[in-house]
Amino acid sequence: MLQNYTLNPDAKAYPYRANLQKLAQEEKCGFFDMTAPWWEYIKSSGYATDSFKRDVVHANARGSQILGRLMQKFFAP
Repeated sequence: MLQNYTLNPDAKAYPYRANLQKLAQEEKCGFFDMTAPWWEYIKSSGYATDSFKRDVVHANARGSQILGRLMQKFFAP
């Protein structure tokens, strides 16, 4: 089942993501949470989640292409 991730993670619902964002703010460094756009793409693709993952956590080759495109947009001038 796909979860409903948001761009601004709720600290109670997603403590890991929220803590990473907080740490980045404290350290004054960039933060790019790919979780929300990743899940948004998967939900809208019409394909099963495991079409993009090699295991519970990691992306397969197709999923890595999506993550690469997200990073390309994030780092674009």
